[in-house]
Amino acid sequence: MCRIFLPRGRGALRFAEARWDRRTAERRRRAVKHGRRALDTLDELKLGLLAGTLDQGTLLRLKSLATDFRDGSGDEKLDSVLAEIELRVAVELAKAGMS
Repeated sequence: MCRIFLPRGRGALRFAEARWDRRTAERRRRAVKHGRRALDTLDELKLGLLAGTLDQGTLLRLKSLATDFRDGSGDEKLDSVLAEIELRVAVELAKAGMS
């Protein structure tokens, strides 16, 4: 017979807090990574526009990234920054006729 350990009392609260902290940290880490990818792709777009060599692949990456902004990070300030990045991505896609 297999027994499963379930913490009780204060141990249960610490266990729940630790799980919550790990989940929140993971959501935040993913959101930061996604924001950085979006900013890098926006930089590629800017450089392509300035050089006159806009790559269709850059626009497709932006479009793909735009669909992934729906998950929040759990951090209000970070979500605000991500919303601004999402808006910039949407504007650039609209300019390119890919909204």
